[in-house]
Amino acid sequence: MTRILRIVLSHRLVIGLLAVIIVITGLFSYYITPKQEYPEIKPPMAMVTTVYPGAVPEDVERLVTRKIEEEVETISGYKRSQSRSMNGFSVVVLELEYGTPVEEAWQDLRNQMADLKSELPREIQEIHINTKLDKTAGFIFVMTSDTHDKRLLVPLAEELKESLAEITGVTNVELMGDIDQQIRVRINTSELNQLQISLDQISQMIQAQAASIPLGELSPLPGERVRVNVSRGIQSVEDVSQMIVLASPETGETLSLGQIADIQLIQKEDQQEIWHEGKPAVIITGYFEEDRNVLFIGKEILGIFDAFRHELPTGVMLEKLLFQPDDISRNVNAFALNLLQGIVFVVIVVFLGMGLRNSMVVSSAIPLSILMTLSLLQVFDIMIHQMSIAALIIALGMLVDNAIVVSDAIQVRIDLGEERAVACIRGTRDVSVPVLTSTLTTVGAFLPLLMLNSIAGEYIKSVPQIVIIALVSSYLVSVFFVPTAALLFFKPQINKGRTQKVREKFYRLVDRGINNPRSSLTLLALMAVLTVFLGLQLGLQFFPKADTDLVYIDIQTELDQGSSHTARAAHQVDEILAQYPEVTQQSISVSHGFPKFYNTLPVPSQSRNYGQIVFRTDIEKSNRFKNMIQFTNALQQQIDHEILGARVEVKLLEQADPIAAPVLVRVSGGLDGERQQAAQFIRHELENIEGTINVQDDFKALVYEYQVIPDDLASLRLGITLQQIAGELSLAMMGQNVTNVSVDDSEVDVYLESDLHDDDQLASFGIMSTITGQKVPLNQIAAIDALPRLSEIRKESGQKTIIIQSDVVDGYNAVAIQSRLQKIIDDNRPKGVVITYAGEREEIVKYFGEVGVSAIFAVMIILLILVLQFGGLRLPLLILLTIPFSAIGSIAGLWVFNQPLSFTALLGLVSLFGIVVNNAIILLDYIEYEVKQEKSPLEACRHAVALRLRPILLTTTTTIMGLVPLILSGSHLFTPMAVALMSGLAVSTFLTLVVLPIAYIMTANPAIREESV
Repeated sequence: MTRILRIVLSHRLVIGLLAVIIVITGLFSYYITPKQEYPEIKPPMAMVTTVYPGAVPEDVERLVTRKIEEEVETISGYKRSQSRSMNGFSVVVLELEYGTPVEEAWQDLRNQMADLKSELPREIQEIHINTKLDKTAGFIFVMTSDTHDKRLLVPLAEELKESLAEITGVTNVELMGDIDQQIRVRINTSELNQLQISLDQISQMIQAQAASIPLGELSPLPGERVRVNVSRGIQSVEDVSQMIVLASPETGETLSLGQIADIQLIQKEDQQEIWHEGKPAVIITGYFEEDRNVLFIGKEILGIFDAFRHELPTGVMLEKLLFQPDDISRNVNAFALNLLQGIVFVVIVVFLGMGLRNSMVVSSAIPLSILMTLSLLQVFDIMIHQMSIAALIIALGMLVDNAIVVSDAIQVRIDLGEERAVACIRGTRDVSVPVLTSTLTTVGAFLPLLMLNSIAGEYIKSVPQIVIIALVSSYLVSVFFVPTAALLFFKPQINKGRTQKVREKFYRLVDRGINNPRSSLTLLALMAVLTVFLGLQLGLQFFPKADTDLVYIDIQTELDQGSSHTARAAHQVDEILAQYPEVTQQSISVSHGFPKFYNTLPVPSQSRNYGQIVFRTDIEKSNRFKNMIQFTNALQQQIDHEILGARVEVKLLEQADPIAAPVLVRVSGGLDGERQQAAQFIRHELENIEGTINVQDDFKALVYEYQVIPDDLASLRLGITLQQIAGELSLAMMGQNVTNVSVDDSEVDVYLESDLHDDDQLASFGIMSTITGQKVPLNQIAAIDALPRLSEIRKESGQKTIIIQSDVVDGYNAVAIQSRLQKIIDDNRPKGVVITYAGEREEIVKYFGEVGVSAIFAVMIILLILVLQFGGLRLPLLILLTIPFSAIGSIAGLWVFNQPLSFTALLGLVSLFGIVVNNAIILLDYIEYEVKQEKSPLEACRHAVALRLRPILLTTTTTIMGLVPLILSGSHLFTPMAVALMSGLAVSTFLTLVVLPIAYIMTANPAIREESV
């Protein structure tokens, strides 16, 4: 080491140039590195959707869903599946074990679904497989008008869409809320029953008339070829109306389609409708390419957006509903400001503790270490987002620790009269091993956090990555740059005795502890017991809600009565929102959710009885609510009181691995009646537990439906098959797009249906015999009964399941509520069913267990490093005593600051393992050095405390002050972590300086210990 340091000090100019290169490279890297609002999380999930027109839920489940479930269970890495079987529709969501090679699994899934297609009913449409459930919108623009018809907005939105799609880095741009038209042909069934023609024949006629048929080619001149086609026979509503469907060969009379049908060009029913601030709207949604710097792309998008907005007609407005570059810039800049604040706090502490010259040298290690870390981000494929910048803030105080220890060792030798170059070499050499060890132990504490094999582990992965890179950078800066700068700037200092009083207090504490070892141990035991007691008082939390002003509301009407019924419910909720001054912007979507606008949101639902409201808030506009949870709880209670006939859920956005609900119970197995009875009991008990809100279950009550039961003998005798009956009735009641035609340069569907609307019409509806050519009323060949039927069948991993869930009122703990509910269920165990739990408590058990395992590995790594340095077990075990010291401080700090023991708080506590041992390493290393100089343990301890007090207090204070901005930021995600780190480090440092010397003397050789006393 001495030789290397001599070379470094003799090439000071090279070191200076390297520092300049690091600064330039770091700044450039920060500029070009892709920036995101949050880490990209790709859950190993896929959705398989299948349309089976006209099929009831039981048939969909039996003929489609069940077969798909059996296939997905064979996929490598299968974890579980969820399915929904509805009228004419099947949805199966497959989830793989985290860490499964997903590309191979998805290819297997596609192959299996392709093979399965031949085994499914031939009426089903294409099986759709979506493996991009993490696809999130980069921007959503909304266009409205005060004066113009919505149809006039669509061409303007299409123009903007085309311009945005040309931008490099934008992968896809979609338009939603536009108006699709169709030619609706509604047959009068009473007249159709009198005619010898069926709906299926009318459908075939329309298709034939709309066809464009190539006839061949002509050669009017040698060498020329001209194609000949028959133009489409349908180009307008009039063409459809004038179609001849019947003609009398005797009289020549004809019957046109318009004589037996109402034919109109209308807007399609049940398509997505969007309102923004109470006005009909259309939205333009765009997606960004992965691993691109969206801030650069955002500038180009804004240029087009602003130019387009200025050219819009009067009364047309274009607004940003979501613009990810703005959110990223705001969040990254906020965390960057916190980082700068932390740097200022640390520099002030260093200046107060070391003076101007020394503080300038030590403080320069901070930006150099940070910029070196930023230079390496692209090497390790790390993005800049709120987690990565928070990691820099966490590492901030530690970045200066090594520099403080090195500079202090150099200054001590300069003060003793050594020549500056010699002091720089020897001082750095003296502490190079303990500094390296302390760096490695801190790295060792963070290293196991990289091995968390879960979505939450992936979410926080950049924290240990960046802290480790920053610590290594800090070590290199401390042992090469600091001695070089010290050679130029350090001078002898006069000890002004500023820390003498503090030292004397520690001397007295150490002496008192040595003289009263039992009292010291008793006090420590009492602190440990108090810590356990306080820990039991802490609330447990997995991940807090996202720190964002966006809130969304899911609306699902209880009865499927069309999108107009859903729209009425959505507007009722919208009127309630208008009563809250905290709501600053609101938008409604009916029949389809908004595009996925946050990474943890599920894929938007699509159903005519589903609606969604997205709104922004500013709770500081009033003093009514302390936080977003209080606001949404109040809103939910009012909606529950005022809205009937619909299930309305107010939801906050979640972080990392989202959970369906804080409290969640699944009831599966058994008979249908047993499941329903158990679910009703659990829901009733959950509603009676204080602190629950928005209690609900996903059980769909039986609905009465008419069931047509054919008389096979009678129908076959008349030449009518079951397929004919089903096909004709399906056309009559559900309708069908029979073809599409061009009307005014736009493609529109021709939709055929009947006016059949009640059971009397159904009974008299005529079915044509292919043998006799005559029509037979349906009631002559089939019975029509009203029977109860499930409107939807839900399953979990192939088992029919009912889910009961609830949210939790602010101030109550989901873990305590679920534990209380489980006790009630265990005391009144429902028979015949299986009860499982999957709320926040289960996530905490799973993920906290992973962190606990990583903590064990961290301790083992730290112990190994310490044994390698000290060559025995006694001193490493003494150093490991500081770890429970840190736990005492962290638990007490969380309790004092009323913070929950969250996932990030637990990460902070585990991270402390490698931080708190640093002070002990520095202290014990010097105590051992003094003992080898034939000083007694007591003298060695006193002298070590005297000489190492300043660097220990400085390193502790700088680390604590570096974390202050995280607390001031008010982040619900990082505040518990910062509190755990700060309080744990503060208490551990105090106990290390007082208790560790006592423990050293008590474990020393008995003869030597007697001499020291």
